[in-house]
Amino acid sequence: MSRHFRCLKDGLVGQIQAMSQALGERDEDNRGVSIAARGETPRLRLLDQALRQQKSYRQMSLVEAHPWRPQRGLPERAVTALRAWLFEHFLHPYPSDVDKHILARQSGLSRSQVSNWFINARVRLWKPMIEEMYCEETRGGEEQQMDIINPMFVDTKPDPDQIIQVEPESLSSIVTK
Repeated sequence: MSRHFRCLKDGLVGQIQAMSQALGERDEDNRGVSIAARGETPRLRLLDQALRQQKSYRQMSLVEAHPWRPQRGLPERAVTALRAWLFEHFLHPYPSDVDKHILARQSGLSRSQVSNWFINARVRLWKPMIEEMYCEETRGGEEQQMDIINPMFVDTKPDPDQIIQVEPESLSSIVTK
């Protein structure tokens, strides 16, 4: 463990040195007197140290929090098995108790986890798909009914034989009358 902290310390020291070189700071001012000997700290250095300290605290908290953070969601293998069953039984996505026990054994989950997954999946996956299919079906039915009821809304171009040639003289006679 001490090796880990030593590596972390070396990395931080390297970052501090690189940052101070990038900022152009030195331990001595232009008269050759050490700033640390005079007890002064440049403002940029104070700001830089504060930022580095905050960053290191964040990194350390991420490293510490990561191993103890509980896993979010279910394992991908389990979700794949449950999703496959859902889509195989798309018309009736309600597994029986026996199906739930079989799925729990296949996926490595408990029976209650399987039940909860199906409750959520029906709301989040299955229901939106059914609603979308229903909307598409009703839109398609409405368009077919519109074609039957009023064929004027259909966008068709006339054949060349249907176009009547109008001569300019006949138009002027219509306008003057």
